[in-house]
Amino acid sequence: MYTVRLVQALAEVAPRHAYLLLTAAQAPPAPLPPESPIEQRTAPYAVGGLGQHLWLPLALRSLGIDLLIITHPASAPLWSPCPRLVFVHDLIPLTQPRFYNAAKRLYYRTVVRWSLRRAARVLVDSESTRRDCQRLLGLTAERLCVVYGGVGEQYHESTNGSKATSARPYVLYVGNKRPHKNVDRLIEAFALLLREGDPGCDLVIAGRDEPGDIETDGRRLRALAERLHLDGRVRFLGEVSGEELPALYRGAEVLAYLSSYEGFGLPPLEAMACGTPVIALNASSLPEVVGDGGLLVDAPEPAIVAEGLRALLTDRPLRDRLAQRAVQQARRFSWEKTAQAVAQQMDAALEARKAA
Repeated sequence: MYTVRLVQALAEVAPRHAYLLLTAAQAPPAPLPPESPIEQRTAPYAVGGLGQHLWLPLALRSLGIDLLIITHPASAPLWSPCPRLVFVHDLIPLTQPRFYNAAKRLYYRTVVRWSLRRAARVLVDSESTRRDCQRLLGLTAERLCVVYGGVGEQYHESTNGSKATSARPYVLYVGNKRPHKNVDRLIEAFALLLREGDPGCDLVIAGRDEPGDIETDGRRLRALAERLHLDGRVRFLGEVSGEELPALYRGAEVLAYLSSYEGFGLPPLEAMACGTPVIALNASSLPEVVGDGGLLVDAPEPAIVAEGLRALLTDRPLRDRLAQRAVQQARRFSWEKTAQAVAQQMDAALEARKAA
């Protein structure tokens, strides 16, 4: 959906350009409204295949495309007849290599690195990802530009909008369950919180399981909750639709997000836009996103996290103050601002091409 939201915002802030949205063969058509000025076509190849490196450059030339925008580095061709802007949202295959096979890691270190070094500009979601690109791919600072992502207006529509109903107040986590997300440490912190004085809330964990790996699905976390005697106090919702998410965020007392690595950190931003304060790990890109709209902890240690949760759950003035700051912080991020920043890079790349 990042690509769709970006191109729709670009068509609004920079209507002087014509836009062609090209989707890979295995991807469904983008949900563009009928009146959209954006042309849409399907490419006859899958992402990562030879067609990406052979058919796409030839198609760009035959169509007379002036500028190519790639919203995922693995989709970038090795060569292009026109300038390229390539997005890097994170470098998880290199920072969390245990979840990717050797071929995927090699692809990033060779093909992706080659493509990025030939891009007119590499657009990254955060200063943290910019540093990763320099450190892991050897990209120069001059080639990199930070362009923060946006948050949908459905999260901003009303902080007094509909809320998810629950028998008890709840602390919320939204995301996958890979070990670097530290959901196990959150469950341990929640158990400690209850032992030291039950604040009368549940822990709700939302996000789909990733089948096939005990480390990346919910089985180990459900087993942990059982061992800690948290039956009935930790609820696993599974995947939640985009339509349901705003109400789920608004209904939460706190969003807890202890991930040790993020390229950006969308769930904290969405929660803050809904007026829900956040407790997050002071790591990678999260301080850039959360700012003063939440509580940052320096380590995912259960005792530290439990202390932060108790402060947010029992100190109403603190929670109200952070909720107000959260909404203000979230207003710094919008698809309009994202598109304006990208449009500036588009104009610079096109001007450089004319001058060449």
